[in-house]
Amino acid sequence: MRRTCCPQYTIKLDVLKFTPTRSQRKVIYRWNRFVLDGVGDPEEMDSQDSNTNFDNCNRGKTKKTPPFSLIESIHASESMFARPDSSPRHRFEVIMEPSSYSQEKFELYRHYQQNIHKEERKEHTPRGFKQFLVESPLEMTPIEYERTPPDYLPKNYSSYHQLYRLDGELIAMSVLDILPCCVSCVYFIYNSKWEKFSLGKVTYLDSSYEKGRKRC
Repeated sequence: MRRTCCPQYTIKLDVLKFTPTRSQRKVIYRWNRFVLDGVGDPEEMDSQDSNTNFDNCNRGKTKKTPPFSLIESIHASESMFARPDSSPRHRFEVIMEPSSYSQEKFELYRHYQQNIHKEERKEHTPRGFKQFLVESPLEMTPIEYERTPPDYLPKNYSSYHQLYRLDGELIAMSVLDILPCCVSCVYFIYNSKWEKFSLGKVTYLDSSYEKGRKRC
C-alpha cells in the first residue's frame, strides 16, 4: 500500500441505476469516431479539440438525435457487432478469456508500469506478473443464466482477462473477477500511446456495465 501511486478505494456501481454522464458519453463517442471513421489520430489528437468537435456535432441537433443507448454505444466500434455493409477504418476487438500468461500481456503490463507509474523496468518480471494478475484462488463455477446468454458473455464465474485489440495489436487489458451478481474490476493496463482516448473509462463502462447488468 505504501508504494502505490495513489490511495486505493473500493467503488461500487449499481449498474441497474447507472446513467452515463455527459463526459462519459463524450469518451465513448470519441473512441467510436476514431475506430469507425479514423477521426482523431492519437499522435496528433488534443482532448480539448475532440470535446469541441463533439459539441459542434451535437449543437442544434438535439431534437433529431435519438436517446443515448449505452449498450449500443459501447458495442458500436467492436468488430463483432459491425454491420455486414459497414467499412470501419480500424478493426477493434474485445476478447474475454480465462486469466493466463503470455509474453504479449507481460510486455503491455511492463510498458504500463514504466510509462504510467514511472517504475523501473527491473522491478517487473514474468513471475511477478503471474502472481499479481494471473494466478487466482477463484475456481470456475458454471453461471446459471435465466436465458441463453450472448456468446461474448462468460459461461463461468472465475478470473478473466478482457483483451482490447486494435488492428491486431493488444492496446489494453482489464483483469476481472466475475462473481455472483458482481463484476470486480481488479486492474487495468494500457499502451500509453492511446492515453488521450481515456481507454480506462471506455473499458470500464464496457466490462462493468454490460457484464454486471447480465449478472443481476
